[in-house]
Amino acid sequence: MLRWRSLLALTALGILVNLPTRLPASQRSDDATVDYEKQVKTIFRQHCWACHGALKQEAGLRLDASQLIRKGGDDGPVIVAGQPEQSPLWQRITAKLPDRMPPEGKPLTRQELTILKTWISRGARAPRTEQPPTDPRTHWSFTPIRRPTVPDTTRGNWGHNPIDSFVAARHQAAQLVARPEANRSALLRRVVLDLTGLPPTRTQLHRFLADSAPGAYERLVEQLLHSPLYGQRWGRHWMDVWRYSDWYGRRGSNEIRYSQRHIWRWRDWIIESLNDNSGYDRMLHEMLAADEIAPGDDRRLRATGFLGRNWYKFDRNTWLFETVERTSQGLLGLTFRCARCHDHKFDPVTQEEYYRFRAFFEPHGFRTEIVTANVKTEVDNRKSDVLTDGLPRVYDETLDAKTFLFIRGDDRNPDKSKPLAPGVPAALGGKRFDTQPIAPIQLPPIAYVPILRPAVAARQLKTESDKVALATKVVTDLEATIQKTSHQLSEARKSPRPDDTGSRLAFADTFESFDKKAWKVVSGTWAVRDGMLTQTALATFATLVSTADHPRNFKVRLKYRTLAPGNPRSIGFSFDHVGPKQSQDVYTAISPTSPVPGVQAFHRTGGKETYPQAGIRKAPGLKIGQDIVLEVTVIDRSLTIVLDGKTVLEYSLPMERRNGKFALWAHKANVEFDEIQIHAIRPTIKGLEHSLAQARRDLPVKQAELALARARTNSMATRIAAEQARHGRDTATKKRLAMAASRAERHVGVVQAQLKLAQAHAINKPDNKVIAAATRAVATASAARDAADGRYTRFPATFPTSSTGRRTALARWMTRRDNPRTARVAINQIWLRHTGQRFVNTVADLGLRSKPRDFPRLMDWLSAELIDSGWDMKHIHRLIVTSATYRMTTTPGTTDDWSKNHEIDPENRLLWRMNSRRMEAEVVRDSLLAISGTLDPAFSGPDIPESQGQSSPRRSLYFRTT
Repeated sequence: MLRWRSLLALTALGILVNLPTRLPASQRSDDATVDYEKQVKTIFRQHCWACHGALKQEAGLRLDASQLIRKGGDDGPVIVAGQPEQSPLWQRITAKLPDRMPPEGKPLTRQELTILKTWISRGARAPRTEQPPTDPRTHWSFTPIRRPTVPDTTRGNWGHNPIDSFVAARHQAAQLVARPEANRSALLRRVVLDLTGLPPTRTQLHRFLADSAPGAYERLVEQLLHSPLYGQRWGRHWMDVWRYSDWYGRRGSNEIRYSQRHIWRWRDWIIESLNDNSGYDRMLHEMLAADEIAPGDDRRLRATGFLGRNWYKFDRNTWLFETVERTSQGLLGLTFRCARCHDHKFDPVTQEEYYRFRAFFEPHGFRTEIVTANVKTEVDNRKSDVLTDGLPRVYDETLDAKTFLFIRGDDRNPDKSKPLAPGVPAALGGKRFDTQPIAPIQLPPIAYVPILRPAVAARQLKTESDKVALATKVVTDLEATIQKTSHQLSEARKSPRPDDTGSRLAFADTFESFDKKAWKVVSGTWAVRDGMLTQTALATFATLVSTADHPRNFKVRLKYRTLAPGNPRSIGFSFDHVGPKQSQDVYTAISPTSPVPGVQAFHRTGGKETYPQAGIRKAPGLKIGQDIVLEVTVIDRSLTIVLDGKTVLEYSLPMERRNGKFALWAHKANVEFDEIQIHAIRPTIKGLEHSLAQARRDLPVKQAELALARARTNSMATRIAAEQARHGRDTATKKRLAMAASRAERHVGVVQAQLKLAQAHAINKPDNKVIAAATRAVATASAARDAADGRYTRFPATFPTSSTGRRTALARWMTRRDNPRTARVAINQIWLRHTGQRFVNTVADLGLRSKPRDFPRLMDWLSAELIDSGWDMKHIHRLIVTSATYRMTTTPGTTDDWSKNHEIDPENRLLWRMNSRRMEAEVVRDSLLAISGTLDPAFSGPDIPESQGQSSPRRSLYFRTT
């Protein structure tokens, strides 16, 4: 607040100090001409009106009109005409902080100071006819929409609907003559491009030109409005207005920084909603609060991508600032950003109102819903699993989140003494809004218990079913192995040399060249140089996988050398490799951070790596740059490692063997592979007997594991059914399914005990005490199952059971009949794209800085028509494109009317002709594809990388936008 009293007291005492009351000679302009309207008033508008204007008068002072400036404020006049140094205004704008005005932002420039000093020195003159600005709250954009009366014009039979009456009235007043209707082919091209984004087909052209019956054009318009291409065309427009963006970040490492994964579902929702003519009001409601309005409807939840698009990884305040400012711009035509740090300098919006608007969004967060049972996961840059497909949606994550005003917009300095409630600016009807308390919304269980979602339940059951299938295959394979081994043993006993332990070379590669038939590059970049297989660049993982399976029993000899740089410099191979998440591995490591190199056997199961202590040995002889010969023999589950001719490890594999491939890999290491040999080992009678005995012992265990997988699948299914019934109304069904779930879950305990009993019997020398204990455990588990009481492990409520209702309240206020902005913003956007000009030039700012409208009454009539039609956008399109105004030609004529019109209105602001408009780049591309017959008409789907722009024939709006 201006401290005028203290200033005047200091002036009276004559003790003002450090005030540069005289500018340097180079800056003085006593003879300069100062324009009050263009220069002086502009300075006051930019620097002073926010606190000393029509809306707000600190210290009772207004600086928005000369007579009010001379009048002064609560402490008297602030200028002394002809004496700038004696003027409190001059003293304040040249003072040092904290007395300087304005107190925030940049001080006045030297040029601005010169202008004001000269103006005061010359007597502070201004036009006598100047009127003080009116209260900004009376500006048309802050007043509710009233449907104006349609003008009664004398233009004969020109015009088809009320739009033309409003336009004709302006023509008459300006003595303009409307241009005639465009020829039919030009009109066809115009309306088809406007409503579908594609040029008319030959069939459309011939059919329209041949249709001379009344209403031919109107019938064409109806066909276009009901075409699915309409949603794509106008979906692109609204995507621009609402700032659609696919997720952005470092895609190479799968790091998201902006927007949401799978946000393309919002794009599809926009297109579908437009084609369904859902209504502009309903679309806004769902974009802001579908999670509260329709929490169980995935199709409508897609709409909340409008909010998800603002998400920002590194700073929640940045994300919420974007949400506030883009929502206000896109839906209300209100530039809110200025009020983040201080009261708005032009519009009647305070800083506190900015943060009250933010409070609508303060609790919200985002999550991704599973939408298909078959969806897979991938790893992001933080090594976390993320869905490869899903539905990003908003929800109120922190129900008690508080909003504070940031002093001067600094998020490090919140005013925690005053938590702010959600609210809208008073100038937009905030007082009426505040009379209606915001009620929390109790959500249905499907919104907070994920297992109740069909796709989640199906995916969970599929996971369990996949385990059953895998266990079934293990049993089947083991039964086949028993049969095969029995046959091999029988044949071996018939052999004249039954104990021959020979082998045969199954595979060899000396890497003279890269054999694409033998190897597949999975990761990294590989090349053959000087008879060595090596990498061209250091990578986290560089992997080659054989194209053929290796023998079950084998001996591999691998010669290679480890090179610098890298850490841990791990070089190894995989066998029984059935993908990146399932293999058995051996590697050497010469790490610069480890004192002693080593060799290690480890195992991957389901992506989890296990490093048994029994599988590691030190290998001090390993050196960087020296040849290493690694020989590994695998017979059934026995593994022997020989390193540079010395046996270093004999090891029993803890994992079941599988048929699989061989892989070479380097982990953060450079390597040169010299050669590889894999020999298939023929088993001996003793080995076969051992394998057969082991397989027969293993079979009951594997059969018990299969039974356990089936029991768990059944338990999951019955628990899901019980949970679904629990949230229903049929009490009898609840009890019955709860009992079934309780019994099925306890039956899992029985089968687990049976598995342990089978494992106790399966070892070479069974321990009778262990078997007895396992037998008792089976009996105990069976008794517990038989005593099932209806209790089972519940599925938890993962998310809040209610929502604040804040965003629903905001959405409903947005589309209230007395909201002065929402309909006008929509009409301005639609009119722009049909006529090439705006009712309000600044489409994102309908406030006091916007220029006067050329068709204010037409804008308000169309806005009222949009509301009264049930927010039916197709109705508005129909009115515009069937009007005579829209149908006018763009071309000059041979009469004097063109020259006269052009002289009166050279910029065509009053629409005496239709504007020529450029086709957007997307429309040009799509049109070329359509004309050539190669455009792919498919709808929906994930964003297409920009790199495919020259090869994919999809419509342009499906390409990635970031």
